[in-house]
Amino acid sequence: MKILPEFLKIKNNNKFFTIFNTFSEKERSEFCEFLQLSFVQKPRLSKIIIYKIQTGTDLNDYLSEKYCKRSLWNIYSELTTSIMQFISFKEILSEKKEMHKLQRKQLNKRDLTKYLVQDYKNEIKHDLDSEFDFESMNNIYKSALNCLVSMFKSSDSKDIDSIFQIYSDYHIMNVFLELLSRRIEYEIRTEIYGKKNFYLYEEVYRFIDFENILMVIYKFYPEYENIFKIIYNLNIVINDPDDYESFQNAKNIFFKNSSQLTDKYKSDILNVFTNICSLITKRTTRNMGSDLFDIMKEKVRLGLINDLIAANKGENHFREYIHVALSVNEISWAEDFLNKYSNLLPFNLRRNSINSALAFIELKKKNYVSAIEYAFMLNRKYYVYDLDFFRILICANFESGNLIECDSAKKRLHEYILRNSRFPQTYKKSAKKFIGCLSKLIKFKETNSKSILAELEYEVKNKSELMWRNWLIYVINESKK
Repeated sequence: MKILPEFLKIKNNNKFFTIFNTFSEKERSEFCEFLQLSFVQKPRLSKIIIYKIQTGTDLNDYLSEKYCKRSLWNIYSELTTSIMQFISFKEILSEKKEMHKLQRKQLNKRDLTKYLVQDYKNEIKHDLDSEFDFESMNNIYKSALNCLVSMFKSSDSKDIDSIFQIYSDYHIMNVFLELLSRRIEYEIRTEIYGKKNFYLYEEVYRFIDFENILMVIYKFYPEYENIFKIIYNLNIVINDPDDYESFQNAKNIFFKNSSQLTDKYKSDILNVFTNICSLITKRTTRNMGSDLFDIMKEKVRLGLINDLIAANKGENHFREYIHVALSVNEISWAEDFLNKYSNLLPFNLRRNSINSALAFIELKKKNYVSAIEYAFMLNRKYYVYDLDFFRILICANFESGNLIECDSAKKRLHEYILRNSRFPQTYKKSAKKFIGCLSKLIKFKETNSKSILAELEYEVKNKSELMWRNWLIYVINESKK
């Protein structure tokens, strides 16, 4: 084994060189300028060392000849401290918010509260005039609080009442907006992952008379009526999924007034609508396909499709756009979407997403052989592609009259659900109910028994948590014809 000279070991394991080698030519020059700044704490370096860093001369060779091993380590330690300061400095300069915070700290340390108060007032005005975001009220009340602290410090009583009102009122409104919003978030999370903890909001929420409180907010701050109505109506739906009218109210208000919101908040609320549609479908027998399609179309219309570039399967919703469109027979829309946006998909998801989409489009067109061919092209890396695979095999074979293959696919799905660890526990009950319904459906096809069909129709309409309910309803209706 070759033994490296001591100075090479130092260089190969040197944090300074590791960071420095990532610098562009311009950054190396900037770093050398940084080392020469008088107000920056830095190592005691001779001009020749700075020159060698700037010119790219082998610094390690020079230092190894001139200094002992101990001094060499000390110099590199000091250089590492400086280079870490430099990259931090660059990051601060590029981050306006962080820079602004530091500027305020300096104004406060120098007792320049006059400028600090004006800065907070300007920020409050900017936030009040800007598009609304979930953090808007929180930011406004915090800015008002900081402004009050600076005003008290400087004994500045001008506008103190109006600033205190902003602080107080926006604090209250923020608390209620957060309480309503967090409840939706917790209930959706509970629906997906199950309940694991007790949350204080559950106990507090039931004692609050939201309707009367919101009436007061609408009276004094009518500009926020729409956003509170959207979130409050969605809370009603979370509590009672059968209250479709409240869901429609929230959706209609949002569609008419979304221009008042930031793109991020629009996207967040549309995702909440999507999750609540799934919750309603799971807890009731209502078909939410049309509503989901409206929501998907609105996302595309608003250009809120950043989720299509997400590399993680759970965060990329390309598949959902296709499925929702096909569920309401919008085949052309699904094909157009596939053609326009599949190029945005990250490489690791692209092939599977396209093959899955084509399989379901072909199934919808009743091109059963093509649908099955695309299903077999799937790389079943995630459980969702397992389900896509089985769904295509079951639906295509059943609809084409190949009951033997359909029954075989049903048995394979049942085995998969029982034995595959990557299939979520939360979906097992729904999947097993589907298998039971499918067994009856196959039996009906074999016997043509009207009583079996009637019994099956009742089950499909009234069972909660039934996987692929819409397809079962479709084939039952086709069988009745």
